[in-house]
Amino acid sequence: MALTSTMYGESDVVAVSELPEHIRNAATQNFGGRKIATAHVDTSFFGMIVDKYRISYTDGYKVELDPSGKWTKIDASASASKSGSSAENIKKGDF
Repeated sequence: MALTSTMYGESDVVAVSELPEHIRNAATQNFGGRKIATAHVDTSFFGMIVDKYRISYTDGYKVELDPSGKWTKIDASASASKSGSSAENIKKGDF
């Protein structure tokens, strides 16, 4: 596990299997079957409070999920846009 630390928070690269089940479900079921490349957990208060989860997919999509599993940000790269996918096509729902 890689760790980037500051006085106020941390960002850990984690295996998908280390994510909470509801975050794994949101990351895999609601984003069109995309394959996850990396997962990050951003925390504050010296790692004690989870602020967000950042998921990067192999096709260039990046999403941020809050601790409850609702997505808060989607970033589609040029390669993802060329494939005919767009953020509007992602199924939005209660994660």
